[in-house]
Amino acid sequence: GSVTSNALSVALEGYDRKGIEYDKTLAFNKDNINLYKNVKVMPFYKIDNDVVNQGIFYVDSFMLSEFGDIDLQALDGAKFLQEMLAPDIVIQNAPSQAIIRRLLDGIGFTSYNFNTYAKDSTDLTDTATIVPLFWYTEDTKTVWEHIQDLCRDTQMIATFDNNDILQFYPRDYLFDKTRGTNFKFRSEKKLLNLPTALKPSF
Repeated sequence: GSVTSNALSVALEGYDRKGIEYDKTLAFNKDNINLYKNVKVMPFYKIDNDVVNQGIFYVDSFMLSEFGDIDLQALDGAKFLQEMLAPDIVIQNAPSQAIIRRLLDGIGFTSYNFNTYAKDSTDLTDTATIVPLFWYTEDTKTVWEHIQDLCRDTQMIATFDNNDILQFYPRDYLFDKTRGTNFKFRSEKKLLNLPTALKPSF
């Protein structure tokens, strides 16, 4: 399969197990590969003894072929925010981060984090924050659409990390040259003792 920043595509082979669309009204049959939407999928790579988590995804759709092949399509946590209409909210003189918090708290979504830019230990603000006089939701827009609108207005990025937490990154945080690196690449040189190729004889 393949993994992108917010989608997962996987092809499964059942071998001696049949893939079926699971009906929750029937008894669970462990001899089948039971498929239904919103199942959590956690792909990972295992390199030597290290496990590299690729993210957490939720099944959005699947297809069963007549030969038993299964194709899964899954999305990250934004899937639920893209399906849910925003609650009625009107806010006056609130910073953009407070608006996003109110929007997410209004639907009971608590797995998010703001990565705050700080010029020094006493300044915890960023220049991308805006404070609109009034801000309100539209009843035809989803929660994700409202978040994307606010991110465009403030030049902020919203993305789900590999632990299924919605991370917000303001512009100043992303381009802060004083911030340390989040990860380091490791490499080691390995000398391969390959046998010398034999010269053909004629």
